Amino acid sequence: MPDVEPVRVANVRRQSGGFEVTVETGERLGARGVVVATGLSYFEGIPDMFAGLPAGIVSPTAPHQAVSPFPGLDVTVVGAGQSALQAAALLNESGANVRLIARGQVLWNTRAPLDRPWMDRLRNPNTVVGAGRENWILEHAPRLIHHLPADFRVRFTRAHLGPMGAWWLRDRVEGQFPIYERSRIVEVKHERNKVRLRVSIADGNEHRIETDHIIAGTGYDIDVERIAFLDRSLSREIRRIVRAPMLSRHFQSSVPGLYFIGPSAAFSFGPLARFVAGAPFATATVARHVVRQNVRHIRQRVPHRPSASPEPSVSL
Repeated sequence: MPDVEPVRVANVRRQSGGFEVTVETGERLGARGVVVATGLSYFEGIPDMFAGLPAGIVSPTAPHQAVSPFPGLDVTVVGAGQSALQAAALLNESGANVRLIARGQVLWNTRAPLDRPWMDRLRNPNTVVGAGRENWILEHAPRLIHHLPADFRVRFTRAHLGPMGAWWLRDRVEGQFPIYERSRIVEVKHERNKVRLRVSIADGNEHRIETDHIIAGTGYDIDVERIAFLDRSLSREIRRIVRAPMLSRHFQSSVPGLYFIGPSAAFSFGPLARFVAGAPFATATVARHVVRQNVRHIRQRVPHRPSASPEPSVSL
């Protein structure tokens, strides 16, 4: 695309005819539409048990997906989803002393072989998010879940495709560093620049762990109020499902011209919206609607001009 600018947005607010977008340089832009596609940014959650730790001792997984700043240090990763598992693998491979603590069992998404018996493929068809009939419906009829009751959508989105690691990551995790499954952190203390954890295991035993840093891969809280660049007066106009934006079938919020795609749309369109696999449907839907809205806007502004009278025909 020709007009991509790597700059942070500082504020988005309503103005006559659309929105005013202010970027961190102070430049202000006018727009009839805004698409919020920030992924999981702004939504990382840090468990309350870590609230008393000094700044810099605990962090979410997102900053550690590319490179590790902790070679030679002891790091404890908390969580069992893809972000926690990938952060632990990258930290381990870059020289940190890593362990992972998971509240439940670490599960892995398996790649179903393409040459399965036809009956097995019929019962559990292959999809972009793993084998299964529910996944097949999500991929091939992505708009269907939007028409179901909101309570069902929320329950289904929270329960389906939960914390799980990708099949290609498994060899980089299992057997590479200690993993404490079905474990619960019951005590957190900070002493002498170290974090001391008391961890309860499902079999009744306890482990005492001393670590330099904690990385929390403990989930995300999709909340409109946490999107820092949305002006408060604008965010108050957005209707919600739980705390996420309530969206139309075009991914448009209750504020005309303001769209949300990605994880922010999950309670309106189901769990496929959380994944890259949901992007083709979301982006195409938004693009079509934006084009139609722009065409309607142009037609309203351009006065109707009657066509010129045809030249009289001459018969020979």
